[in-house]
Amino acid sequence: ARDTRFIVEVPLLFEKGLENRFDFTVCVTTSSALQLRRLEQRGVPPGIARQRLAKQLPLARKCELADFVLLNDGSLEFLSEQVSELARRL
Repeated sequence: ARDTRFIVEVPLLFEKGLENRFDFTVCVTTSSALQLRRLEQRGVPPGIARQRLAKQLPLARKCELADFVLLNDGSLEFLSEQVSELARRL
């Protein structure tokens, strides 16, 4: 049998109660201000961005529920290092 692995991105994983369908969960988190700024940089109007985030669990709660947490406040290289370390551990 092949050892097949999948990575699935589920934006509302915890909100929809889907976390138990996976072997483990990873939350990629950032500060609320940076989260809003990134949405706006992608063309999401500020009011819509705030509404979208208000429908989600707070980031702190997602971090509590996740099996692993990666910090995305720094450079892409920093995030990549965290992903590599997590892959080594798993």
